[in-house]
Amino acid sequence: MANPPNLLEKLKQFPLLNLLHEKEFGPLISGGKQITLKPGRLLFEEGGKKSGMYLILEGELKIFVEDTPIALRGPGEYIGEMSVIDESYRSASCKSTTETELFEIDKNLFDSLFAKKPEILMELLKTVTWRAREDLGVLKNKNLELQEFAQIASHDLQEPLRKIINFGSLLKESTRNLDEKSRDYIQRMQNSTARMQRFIDDLLNYSKIGMSPLDFESVDLKKLVHSVCEDLNHLILLSRAEINVADLPEIKGAKSRLYQLFFNLLMNSLKFKKEDESPVINFLSRKNENNEWEICV
Repeated sequence: MANPPNLLEKLKQFPLLNLLHEKEFGPLISGGKQITLKPGRLLFEEGGKKSGMYLILEGELKIFVEDTPIALRGPGEYIGEMSVIDESYRSASCKSTTETELFEIDKNLFDSLFAKKPEILMELLKTVTWRAREDLGVLKNKNLELQEFAQIASHDLQEPLRKIINFGSLLKESTRNLDEKSRDYIQRMQNSTARMQRFIDDLLNYSKIGMSPLDFESVDLKKLVHSVCEDLNHLILLSRAEINVADLPEIKGAKSRLYQLFFNLLMNSLKFKKEDESPVINFLSRKNENNEWEICV
């Protein structure tokens, strides 16, 4: 086991811990616990309830969902951060692939040193968001059958999204001095994440029924387009785009598919623009001679 000076040096290699004050490393070291795992040892199991966040000092860990490996984590990284936030059941299993040295932070230690620091919560949020994108990339490259994809996606995508929402809530609650603009940004992030969760739910439900027709429902296209604009607001501001949405109709359709359609149309319009021009994007509608709605973008 490392002596305290050596341990302190290792802990300071973590960017997350550099957000602590120097005097807080003493309580961190005395309150935490060093663990050494032999190769092939289970750290925690999917569905387990025991909480604990682990900093990887040396070695390598492999993350599994059921029997499918989804990620490798090495020195300088951490895992299990969500279990100390809401004490939820573990969404994956974790095993060592080599002899691995860890530093465990339990919920009490996390609450006393980390939970009231907005800058640390924001850093955790960035990591969770990045991992969600990473997991999505892994899924795209797996060439799984649709049913297999549904089982993996429910863990690999839903769990990081849930973490983003919970971290946002914790950040708002722990920071009384947060200005309204910052609160609005966090709320927008949570709203966009919730919409992505619903979209994944629709995808998973569709996979369970194979190629059966989707249930149609009444969809207010104007509200739906405004929702898409909210999700792409950062790109709209970045490109200085002008978005005009006419009085679009309410139609019968598969809401998730329509959302994805308009999302792709707007995304491409913002992406493939002339570099020196600010795009003007109009969403219009009209009825044709057959009394059918035509939507123009």
